[in-house]
Amino acid sequence: MRKRVWNSRPESTVDVDADLLIDPDAEVVLPKDDVHRLREEIDIVLVILVGGFLGTLCRYELSTHWSQSSAAFPLTIFTINVTGSLLIGVTLTTIMEKMRPTRYLRPLTCVGFLGGWTTMSTLAVESDHLISSNHLGMAMAYVFATMFLTPVVAALGISLAHLLPGSQREASKVPEQ
Repeated sequence: MRKRVWNSRPESTVDVDADLLIDPDAEVVLPKDDVHRLREEIDIVLVILVGGFLGTLCRYELSTHWSQSSAAFPLTIFTINVTGSLLIGVTLTTIMEKMRPTRYLRPLTCVGFLGGWTTMSTLAVESDHLISSNHLGMAMAYVFATMFLTPVVAALGISLAHLLPGSQREASKVPEQ
């Protein structure tokens, strides 16, 4: 079934498959370019989905095998979030500065896998659990340590990636003979 969608500009009116819409009865505002871009980039969404599934699965497995007391500092998720931030800094910088660009590598590794590996929502749940268990000081330490260390280790990851040999950007500046 086709549905006509538009925005305030008449030239942006376009027919769209109603099956692609979340709510086919809703008035949708999509310029032509956005509809075509969505169809062209569905493969990227699928790559992110696969990476996110794998990262989340790895996080789940680690947290299952590294159990701890409910009243203790949530070291498992703290470690996951900090290592994930470090890996995002290293991986993203390496991909962007030292590798030949590919369509799928960055969405798969950084957005998908490492996005699934890290979990700020669990930080919130565990902090709430600590507060409701009358461990306010530990909850505050957990939140502040995470909020301080994650950007610091991401910056450290960027610096570490800069130390790696072989910058693709430098190689691309060399004129071909």
